[in-house]
Amino acid sequence: MEDRGLREEVFRASVDRGLGRGTQADHDTRDVLVRIARLRAERATLLGYPHHAAYVHETSCAGGTDAVNEILSRLAAGAVPLAEQEADALRARLRTLDPGADLEPWDWQFLAAREAAESALDPEKLRPYLEFERVLHEGVLAAATALYGITFSERPELVGYTDQARVFEVREEDGSVLGAVVLDPYTRPTKKGGAWMTSIVDQSSLLGDQPLVTNTCNVPPPAPGSPSLMTWDNVITLFHEFGHDLHGLLSDVRYPSRSGTSVPRDFVEFPSQVNEIWAFQPSLIRRYARHHDTGEPLPEEWVDALVAQRQETAYRTLELLKAMLLDQAWHQTPLAALPADGKGVEEFEAAALERAGVAFPLVPPRYRSAYFHHIFGGGYAAGYYSYLWSEVMDADTVAWFTAQGTDEQPGGMTRAAGERFRRELLGRGGSIEAMETYRRFRGAEPDLRHLLARLGLGDEPAA
Repeated sequence: MEDRGLREEVFRASVDRGLGRGTQADHDTRDVLVRIARLRAERATLLGYPHHAAYVHETSCAGGTDAVNEILSRLAAGAVPLAEQEADALRARLRTLDPGADLEPWDWQFLAAREAAESALDPEKLRPYLEFERVLHEGVLAAATALYGITFSERPELVGYTDQARVFEVREEDGSVLGAVVLDPYTRPTKKGGAWMTSIVDQSSLLGDQPLVTNTCNVPPPAPGSPSLMTWDNVITLFHEFGHDLHGLLSDVRYPSRSGTSVPRDFVEFPSQVNEIWAFQPSLIRRYARHHDTGEPLPEEWVDALVAQRQETAYRTLELLKAMLLDQAWHQTPLAALPADGKGVEEFEAAALERAGVAFPLVPPRYRSAYFHHIFGGGYAAGYYSYLWSEVMDADTVAWFTAQGTDEQPGGMTRAAGERFRRELLGRGGSIEAMETYRRFRGAEPDLRHLLARLGLGDEPAA
């Protein structure tokens, strides 16, 4: 968006949602969110907890509020300086376009997008190499076969819940049937946005049930006579959701209530985040990323750029961290210290970010309080940090897989490594305490330093 004034207008309309300002005067959520926070705090007090977060964290993988606060504070210490470095680079770029301008929050994404468009990571340059069917078969399914020995056969005679849904039978290496996955990849008018996995039938040796799971995405459907071309974000999402599918498909438990993804919230995203790493595996990229017309592989320098992209930007790290800290502020504050009504929301929010040391104005929280559906309308109250906790285990597991690599598979995408991950972790579901499952798989607690290195906040330790 070249018009800087229009960028500011759009930005403010976004970050002021729910505050009852301007054209959104009829959409003020502040009194409602304060009421929710106060009721949660009151319930926690009645149950003998100091605050709502203590009640939630007691049954999480983290095990307590102190552990959650420790990891958030360790990231906060380094996230702002990194964001300041990114801001300096963008500020210099802005001044080449507008010599009298200083960097504002509404400039950041515009400038970052311009940089991407001039590099090998331009989504429009990548799209012709990311044809859906090839990414699915030569990428997502091929990785699962290489790691776990399972194979996938489409069963067109089996009818899904929509004409677009496709059913794939899943078999073990010995040919026996393991289960099935229903793939629903394309957008349609009646479909909500986003992507998700669901379990229609939970695996259970008690009942003799084999798993039936779904994989739902929102990839643009192909035009008549043309293929469906994906963005790189679409590719990562497909690998991510299939990680959830594998958690359900490879479950090996007795009781259906303990099957697959029936694990704590701060553990459930871990297997799916691990599965994303195979999207960045150079040998696999060369298989699934080929031009849909010519069949030419993605240029090697582009492959290198995609692999390097695995390290997060400081912007994304800080915006997520701010949202996680806001969640904890609302749910670790005792009832008497919470705002009395909606008028105190913005002051409470600003004070919480200042206290945490992340009041860097150029990067807003991923979600401000007034539109933070995850914690006030969803199930993530005091638990939004779970994405980060899962990423700690994800980064540690990536280090483990890498250490299992061979000359043929330097990234560790081997049957031996996959079999251990399957038997010791994916297959256990919720039948064993989540962190005990992790320790059995890894032989140790997850090492936070692997995530810090990924975020640019430290050096990579030995695996």
